[in-house]
Amino acid sequence: MNLKVSLNSYQKIYFYTTNSFKLKVAKHIFKDLALDIVMVKKKLKELQTMNILENVKFKLKQVDKLPAIVEDSGLFIKNLRGFPGTITKYVLKTIGFSGIQMLLKDDTFSYFISVVGYKDLELEKYFIGKVTGMLKKNQKSIDEAFIPTGSNKSFAEMNLEEFVKYSDIGRSLTKLKRFLVQIYKLQCCDEERFVEQ
Repeated sequence: MNLKVSLNSYQKIYFYTTNSFKLKVAKHIFKDLALDIVMVKKKLKELQTMNILENVKFKLKQVDKLPAIVEDSGLFIKNLRGFPGTITKYVLKTIGFSGIQMLLKDDTFSYFISVVGYKDLELEKYFIGKVTGMLKKNQKSIDEAFIPTGSNKSFAEMNLEEFVKYSDIGRSLTKLKRFLVQIYKLQCCDEERFVEQ
């Protein structure tokens, strides 16, 4: 691939999000590269769709600074036939996590999916992160309730390094980082981050 623009010439990547914790995760993942992840608190319009990827594509069309990152994610609960899925954010704003808990009879298998969209002057790519686990009853928040497969800690109990390893957004952003390092030949000192999750 003949790329006309080196990512090194950008020095910044604009992350369109209003979630400061997501920004913190991104900065942690990219910390060993000479790139600054800058938050853009622009509210992007979203599609009323059951497809996270389609929503991320729609949001990426609205960015006005490059290179840019957008992200969307959802919680899918097996016993609720995938609910709340792509409308997780809306459900949490309306009935809250307590409302979701009321629908659950027992601890249940669930999974999170995160889709990250990246765009610069040369490329537009998408990266999916998925994590399975158990959603525990009688907890106050999703982060307290969800215990990912391979860990005995909930998201709420994890430090940042553990969260990056086990979370859906940690995995999708790590895939983006691995891609950028490979395609733009960036120097990176932490090769372990590029192990496929």
